Amino acid sequence: MGDVLFHLRPDQLASLMEVGAGCRRVDTTQNQAGADELATMLYEEVLPDDLHPNSPRVVLGRPCDELCSYCTIAELLFASAPDLAALTDLKDYAKRLPERERSGSTKAAATAVYYAAIASALVSHNERITEHGYRDLARYFAELAIKPWMTADLKALFVKARDTCQKHAGEDGAAADA
Repeated sequence: MGDVLFHLRPDQLASLMEVGAGCRRVDTTQNQAGADELATMLYEEVLPDDLHPNSPRVVLGRPCDELCSYCTIAELLFASAPDLAALTDLKDYAKRLPERERSGSTKAAATAVYYAAIASALVSHNERITEHGYRDLARYFAELAIKPWMTADLKALFVKARDTCQKHAGEDGAAADA
């Protein structure tokens, strides 16, 4: 048994440990903090705001004019035809957020937004704006969709994106930067 565990990747070992801990009590305080942080980021954070030091415009160091027609992250993610360049900018913005944050709930929310931008591009445009492969993305989206702190609309987006990835799982191709 020890030899088998030794050869597991860290993410596989963590997943295995979660299975064993699954019957234990869930930390609802942590789930609530994650849910609150995600809801604030999605529905209250206005984009872009040139005066805000963490706006995508400032973080990326270039104009993000594509974001101007959207007020919040949620409005961009769930628009009927969100701009692909704006989704790419949002993905890059969310990728940089955890570098400056110490809070675990903020990092989790930023990770959710990162994958939500990728999911929105897949669902709305059938475009992959990351180097992550379809199989990996399908797995990530499935994991995110079952998080207890995830919003219902993001869960639905992740399920649609997972289904899209599963249809493309046999394909291999170039994509934009992760």
